[in-house]
Amino acid sequence: MLLGLGLRVARLESQPLWWDEGYSVWFATHPLGQMAALTAQDIHPPLYYALLRGWTHLMGTGPVALRLLSVIFGALAIPAIYLAGRRLLNRRAALLAALLLAINPLHIYYSQEVRMYGLVALLSVGIVAVVGGWANCRFRISDFGFRITPCHQPRTVLAGPVTLSSAPYVLLATAALYTQYYAAFLPLGLTLYALWRWRRDRPALWRWLAAQVAVALLYLPWVIYAAPKLLPYVSQKVVADADRPLGLFVYLGRHLAAFLAGHLEGPLTAWWPVALAPIGVSGIWYWRWWRVGRRGGNSAHPIPNPQSPIPNPQSPAMLATVTVVALLLGWLIGLTYPFFPDRGERLLLLALPAFVLLMAAGLDSLWRRSRPAAWGTLALIGAVAGASLFAFYTTPRYPDDDYRPLIAHTVELGLPEDTVFCVYPWQVGYWRSYGYWRSYGDPSGVGLHAGPNAILTPDATWTPAVADALDAALARGRVWFPAHLALGAILETQVEAYLAGEAVPFIDEWYGPGTRLSAWATATGGQPVNTAPLRFPLSGSAAVTLTGATASPDPVPAANAVTPITLHWAADAAPPILSVSLRLVDALGQIWAQHDYEPLGGLANSARQAAWEAEDRLGLLVPAGTPPGRYSVELAVRPKGAARLLDAFGADGTSLGAAARLFDVTVVPADRGLGRERLPIAVHQTIDLADGLRFLGYSAAETSATPGELRKISLFWQATTTPATDYTAFVQLLDAHGEVAAGWEAPPGAGYPTSAWAPDTLIRTQAAFRVPASLPDGRYRLIAGLFNPVNGTRLRTPGGADHLALGTIMARGRSHEMTPPQPTHAADVRFGDVARLVGYDLPEAGGAAGATLPLTLYWQATGTTDRAYTVFVHLVDPSGALRGFGDAEPAGGQLPTTGWLPGEYLTDSHGVQVVADAPAGEYRLAVGLYDPATGQRLLTPDGADQVLLELVVAVR
Repeated sequence: MLLGLGLRVARLESQPLWWDEGYSVWFATHPLGQMAALTAQDIHPPLYYALLRGWTHLMGTGPVALRLLSVIFGALAIPAIYLAGRRLLNRRAALLAALLLAINPLHIYYSQEVRMYGLVALLSVGIVAVVGGWANCRFRISDFGFRITPCHQPRTVLAGPVTLSSAPYVLLATAALYTQYYAAFLPLGLTLYALWRWRRDRPALWRWLAAQVAVALLYLPWVIYAAPKLLPYVSQKVVADADRPLGLFVYLGRHLAAFLAGHLEGPLTAWWPVALAPIGVSGIWYWRWWRVGRRGGNSAHPIPNPQSPIPNPQSPAMLATVTVVALLLGWLIGLTYPFFPDRGERLLLLALPAFVLLMAAGLDSLWRRSRPAAWGTLALIGAVAGASLFAFYTTPRYPDDDYRPLIAHTVELGLPEDTVFCVYPWQVGYWRSYGYWRSYGDPSGVGLHAGPNAILTPDATWTPAVADALDAALARGRVWFPAHLALGAILETQVEAYLAGEAVPFIDEWYGPGTRLSAWATATGGQPVNTAPLRFPLSGSAAVTLTGATASPDPVPAANAVTPITLHWAADAAPPILSVSLRLVDALGQIWAQHDYEPLGGLANSARQAAWEAEDRLGLLVPAGTPPGRYSVELAVRPKGAARLLDAFGADGTSLGAAARLFDVTVVPADRGLGRERLPIAVHQTIDLADGLRFLGYSAAETSATPGELRKISLFWQATTTPATDYTAFVQLLDAHGEVAAGWEAPPGAGYPTSAWAPDTLIRTQAAFRVPASLPDGRYRLIAGLFNPVNGTRLRTPGGADHLALGTIMARGRSHEMTPPQPTHAADVRFGDVARLVGYDLPEAGGAAGATLPLTLYWQATGTTDRAYTVFVHLVDPSGALRGFGDAEPAGGQLPTTGWLPGEYLTDSHGVQVVADAPAGEYRLAVGLYDPATGQRLLTPDGADQVLLELVVAVR
């Protein structure tokens, strides 16, 4: 029991909810009357959803809380199957059945899923246990129910007459039918067995049939209510899913393999036939004994005696009948109504208990004949289950449809009055689970929802009702639209087109290959901002120009508020697809908000016309926690799929770098109270400090630190009262002796002093420190805190500590090469006090236009620096025009200049991309280093800011 429970709660939160689980939440969060109407048009009846609804009232709708109900069903099935085994078989077989079910991967899978399969399996165990005693006995009618007289007295049947009522069976069978339609296979299989078993005992047979009539009468109201809605839905679903029926042997093989090994995940998926090995091995053993018995003149049929391989012939026969009937009926239905989705074996989980009991009987029989054979078979079953469970726990499921980061982002940037407009019910279910949980940082999800609120489209196709629902949502607040584009996206495209005419987008992000999240807000008219035209050169002589911009002059509160911006573009011809990034940047160059979108101008690559003009209407969201102050809005453009940003030039031809400033905006304190769910906190750690300041948590990279790396960390604060002092925040990296190895200090609110923080103010602090190049490998403590800059006194925690413990960081250095390299082409050019170029390799001294040239540069560090310089490599023609580029940090960022030790040599590879329209001719490569924050280049001893490599590059 404990083993089974442990396996069922392990990594309960690791996998995301998937579509069917989203439907479960959708159904369970409706009143019972609406639930009945909705499930009448679904492939499963409502009992599980009704139980789940009651469970959510106690435990909430968080994903872990939802799955715990299935865990309970799965855990209860283990002692239940033991009791069934004691009644049907014997003690050893019962223990084997409990063990086999405890480690069964398929049962564990559905003991963690928010679906009804775990419940129907539990009910199936109960049905088999209740019926098992009847199946081996004759019925005699008494005044109070059934009086059962055993036909024989094996150890597995309680001695003496037993009085039972038919009520348990009727209730269990009815509950199973109200849980899953396929549960009808259980009474059908049992009835077939009863027709054979009691063919000469008419009173017992009629009594059994009377019990079935009672079940049918109890189920009839649902059949009358649901059938008119269900049958058209099933027909439509079969056509929409377009599944192909499986052949009988493949169908049986897939199900038997799943019953033994579960759903094989990841690299094991194609190996499902191997899961049948335990059945094959057992079959070989029994065939061998059968041959021996035939040669010895013994009957091949089992005899109910202590030496028989089957302790009680009637019980295995009943179990086999139930299993076979369920499999055959499932296959026959699939011929008429093909429905076999991924992991479709779950539909017959109701037959798993009978199959497990049958396996236990076989192992018990095997034990009687040969203990080594029994141990070997059991070990093989355990090995198959272990391999399957390892993949089950470690393989990500549904990675392309994991809505957790999407919903977390929606809650962080959303507001209570916002609406999530969903096309599919399972999307609403996701938000009602993950949205509630994310809102409170509590896996149980108990409590009121902080928004946004998810609603379902009123119609599955575009109608005036859909437009009215969108208008109402925009009137309340903003609209978040998770467009699932993998199923045709007809309505999704129409919704986005309508929103584009009524509002401006402020979020446009992809989550996996099939889901795009957009967010929309109504916008008032803006005013032209005083910005000069910006020119972004493209390939050849083409360019796209920002001719102007409009924006709202109003200050923006740091409360997830959206400020509208319009960008006006022009070009001689429609440009290729370009990606645009609009950023809110402080005086230190730190990005606080960002809106990325493509294509620039909203036109596809094929839309080309002369004198092209376009405008982009969008919004920029200022997130909660942004310190009030003055910020700049910057613009950056890059070709689609390119790593390098386009350079921006002013009207006079002055280079403005890759990110050009457009205008300034003022951020003011939040105009409403917001909760911590609006902050991107990775590690929640609520600690009240003195003077009305509360630490809420932090976000930081969990990877190992490397020398020279800029380590970023965000700290999150809340004011409980207005502080009396202006404090300074600090972050320190401490070695094993408590010495400071690296650190950072600055006011936590930048230019917004703590003495100005009103109660409930939320502030995010962006801190960063450089890992020293000479830092030894090892584990370092990371701490943070606040102190008074006047006297250095630190604020203490309730426990008396003068700092906040943020965990540890593992520093892993790299080897430093001190032996000079042997480049193909030698060089000797110093760049400032930082580096010396000692040579380069260029295996291909030429190529076609559009090709990538592999260039390797060899550097020697001549000094230390706290600046991470970027290496630029430009392909220039004789006039100096740029015809190719290969800019990147050394070794693609793996060897930042901040981590260089004087005297070491470094190998730096670049791919130099030749522009597609470069004319044939001879070119040279220009190399240098620059500071990406300022654009300033390092100079050579003769005052040049680059060096032309001697090798001539021929472009064909």
